[in-house]
Amino acid sequence: MATQTRALLACLASLAVAMPAAARDRDGCHVTAGPDDVVAKSGDVVIEAGRKVESAMALLGSVTIKRGAVVKTAIAVHGDVVVEKGATVEETVVTIEGKARVEGTVKGSRISAHGEEVEVVGENGDRVSFSASLARKVLAEVLVKLDGCAVVPNPKQ
Repeated sequence: MATQTRALLACLASLAVAMPAAARDRDGCHVTAGPDDVVAKSGDVVIEAGRKVESAMALLGSVTIKRGAVVKTAIAVHGDVVVEKGATVEETVVTIEGKARVEGTVKGSRISAHGEEVEVVGENGDRVSFSASLARKVLAEVLVKLDGCAVVPNPKQ
């Protein structure tokens, strides 16, 4: 159980690092997108060939990274992350209530949470899979909070 708890905490920490900045204030949740981020609140994100982005994130949709595109992190909530052959993710792929379909290259880890199942695939290909009701509770809270999010440009840039 201690190993599962550590894996869950590592999974959630990776998710927090991978996501563009999100802050909650009295007006709701805001996901701050920088100039090199592509974020959609509802709908799919497609990163075309030749493009390089920091974060590709779909809050209620899928992320597709086309051949020749490079993304630092790819995150889909209630959707899939598709890394086509010849596409590259430099760090982390995260899916919540979706799947990662990888034909290209992911240099970092892959984290998938679906239902009560959490799977983490490390940089070296090692897999850790477990069923955790704690993960489900945490993910349910995250999903509820994301539902009220607005995507805004980063005012500091």
